Amino acid sequence: MHTFLRQVKLLLALPHSFAWRLFAGMLLLNLLVIGLAAFTIHEDRHEHENRARITVQNLSQLLANDLGDVFDRSDLLMHTVVDEVEKQLAKGTLQPAQLAVFLKQQRTYLPEIITLRVTDANGLIRYGEGIPAGTPVDISDREHFILQRGNRKAGLVIARPIKTRISNEWAIPLSRRISYPDGRFAGIVAITIPVSHFVRQFSQLDLGSHGLIAMRSTDNISMARFPELHEGGGAIGQFSISEQLRSLLKNNPASVTYVATSPTDQIERIYSYQKLGVYPVYVVSGLATRDIMQEWQKDTVQIAALVVLFSVMTMLFARLLVRSWNRQLLVSGTLLENEQRLGFALESGNFAVWDWDVASGKVELSNVGKRLFGYDTDVSSGHIGEWIARIHLDDKAHVRACTKDHFRGRTENLSVEFRIRCKDGSWKWILARGLVVNRAADGKPLRMIGLHSDISERKRAEEELRLSSTVFNLADEGMVVTNPQNEIISVNPAFSLITGYAAEDVIGQNPRLLSARTHSKEFYKELWSALIETGSWSGEVLNRKKDGEAYIEWLTIKRVLNEQGELTHHVAIFSDITARKAAEDRMRHLALHDALTDLPNRALLNERLEQAIIRARRDKLCLGLLYFDLDKFKPVNDTYGHEVGDWLLKSVAIRVAECVRESDTVARVGGDEFVVLLPILDKAKDALAIAEKIRAVLGKPFKFAELSFDISASIGVGIYPEHGTDSKTLTHNADTAMYQAKKNGRNRVVLYHAGMQQD
Repeated sequence: MHTFLRQVKLLLALPHSFAWRLFAGMLLLNLLVIGLAAFTIHEDRHEHENRARITVQNLSQLLANDLGDVFDRSDLLMHTVVDEVEKQLAKGTLQPAQLAVFLKQQRTYLPEIITLRVTDANGLIRYGEGIPAGTPVDISDREHFILQRGNRKAGLVIARPIKTRISNEWAIPLSRRISYPDGRFAGIVAITIPVSHFVRQFSQLDLGSHGLIAMRSTDNISMARFPELHEGGGAIGQFSISEQLRSLLKNNPASVTYVATSPTDQIERIYSYQKLGVYPVYVVSGLATRDIMQEWQKDTVQIAALVVLFSVMTMLFARLLVRSWNRQLLVSGTLLENEQRLGFALESGNFAVWDWDVASGKVELSNVGKRLFGYDTDVSSGHIGEWIARIHLDDKAHVRACTKDHFRGRTENLSVEFRIRCKDGSWKWILARGLVVNRAADGKPLRMIGLHSDISERKRAEEELRLSSTVFNLADEGMVVTNPQNEIISVNPAFSLITGYAAEDVIGQNPRLLSARTHSKEFYKELWSALIETGSWSGEVLNRKKDGEAYIEWLTIKRVLNEQGELTHHVAIFSDITARKAAEDRMRHLALHDALTDLPNRALLNERLEQAIIRARRDKLCLGLLYFDLDKFKPVNDTYGHEVGDWLLKSVAIRVAECVRESDTVARVGGDEFVVLLPILDKAKDALAIAEKIRAVLGKPFKFAELSFDISASIGVGIYPEHGTDSKTLTHNADTAMYQAKKNGRNRVVLYHAGMQQD
């Protein structure tokens, strides 16, 4: 500051006519710089705050996704255990050894949990690892047990944190209800996840010196926190909510970001609450304002130092300028030339300056220019011919033409782009601007000055833009670009090839014009929700071409944001996968159907039989299974060949299918073996009636050309649950009855009974 004031006094000591004008100009310049600095500091603070908000929101979203995944996997594991326990209960009783092995195996899928245990209806822990010997641990007073016992539709319960009675550590309990086949309460499957697991996960994140992360229930009970608190509102299991937060969550229950001072440690933070999807849990991230502002304060100090330095330098410059001005008054003959050079340099910017004596060919290049081309600053600039030799062969003619046009007065100044070879052999793109500042009496140019600027980066950017445009136009996938209002602003040729719409048909339109109107409102609602939350969405969509033909496309949509995080465009890329989907459906059909008769094969039969047994067990119904093969088929096949044999098998399939209902299944499981599944029966004798109908229709002659064949069928009948409560037993017993029919003389129907022995 002392130096600054000294320079001001020196300026004021000069003649008033020039010094005072210069002082006033410098003062205004410094005030402008100070104002700009103040504005920059102010905007920089807002920028730091906005970045902090985005950071804390992204952190909460990331944690919400991770924690939601833990709860998803926990719920899936409990579903699996509930299914296994209820399956054993349906058979009459639990198998302790089998269940213990099953629980141990399932626990390996979720290492985060402390325990995976099963209780009885009285709340006593009966199964699971780490159960103390002796009297079972009673959890009938626990919240998660009481909720499941009192509500058969409670579903997944995530209860308040508890201190476990076995390990005596804080944990979060999750549970699902177990029911007897008749719906009575049979106990619960419970998982406890240690609070320390979440604290360790939170501690690994960079939160600054005073940041925090917490997990709270939707009824504002603290479930986990880092840094940990052992008392007060933030302690585990404690209730705490401010009126400010209560009001914000009322209007924005899914997520909210706000600034508040913590009553616990009196630290102001930017908080972001994010709800974990369908779970009654929030994750809270908080970054301390003092941590966020540290970088801004450093920037402020630097800007202030630069302003002071600028002020000092401007005064020094002003002093030097005044001295230079006085010297230039003595050499008025060179004033105009210097003013032109300075004016052109100031107009063009601070680039490499060159000075060309046209008559002698000598070129003077500034030190900046020498460094630009890789030469030492103490090296002579050289002759114009040397520089022309360094210009790329493809650009020389253009440079010469532009220079001649300026020499002849056809252009006000020279402006030309070309490539030039540097000292190390590399090439740079240069923008050369020049002006003839001295001419002879006949107009011949004598002296020319100008600037060189390196435009290599701009040229590379232009090439990248050209390449992007080429990719856009040559891609096989259709591409669509929309503005923030979802109006189409650009499509590529592949779009027109796939959809049949020309670009002029769709520009300015909403992409919904392609919709086949088959997807629900919920589908599009989920699509837009995912797109807004994650920035992208991919999936299959059924759309319609211009000619009305429907097609399936694989669609990927991405949001394009500017540096301020504002939406600027949507970009969609899609490909027509109709043919591939049809091929997949055909392959799936072939995998589950007999190639000759197109009847379901053994794999599809077993799948439908399992489903039918589950439904029959649930609804307390019976079902029938008919096993039969053809009598006297082999002689026909051996005598007349496979062509006749194949025709006969297909004819049998047609006749049998006409004897049953649409809900029944006729399957071919081997050479001449067939199975009929009757999933719904009012009484067992209905299955015998259908079997007799099949036997009768197969006993009628089969005519092929001039030939006639008489065959018959031996049919075995099994009834669920009388002859088997699972698919394996029921199938075996129906097969046994079929062989009994063959043993008894063939061409008959035999109902299985316990005394049969398979031949």
